[in-house]
Amino acid sequence: MGAFEQAVGRQIAAKLKADGFARRGQSFNRRRGCEIQVISLQRSRNNTALRARYTVNIGVTPDLGAPDAWVEASACRWRMRIGMLRPERQDHWYDYRPDDPENLDAAIAETLADIEAYALPCLSETRFPSLATRTTVRVWQIVRVLLRRLGYL
Repeated sequence: MGAFEQAVGRQIAAKLKADGFARRGQSFNRRRGCEIQVISLQRSRNNTALRARYTVNIGVTPDLGAPDAWVEASACRWRMRIGMLRPERQDHWYDYRPDDPENLDAAIAETLADIEAYALPCLSETRFPSLATRTTVRVWQIVRVLLRRLGYL
């Protein structure tokens, strides 16, 4: 596990786990009612040994799958980057130097502060009625059970 993954585990994963999220790599899922909420860290394709950066993606999608289904932010019906929730309302990337642990920890701390200030309140306070109604979700769950019993799934 690299320094970035370790820093995410020390700082971000602990906080999100306390808020009900499960982790896979740099992606976190939380089930809330009929929704799956996602927070994921996306690293730049252009990272080098001297300079690296990443952003935070947020997503929400209907919880239509099996209890152990995992959702990536890119597969969510509602998606947003954290920069659009920040006061500047523009894409935001967190820069760090991979060879400098203190610099990396500072970037991760800034990220966690933004997740707490912008992402978590957005996920908790925003209603996502266009995703699916409870009835639609319940019907889909019943259909899945029936299809499974009939051997189609």
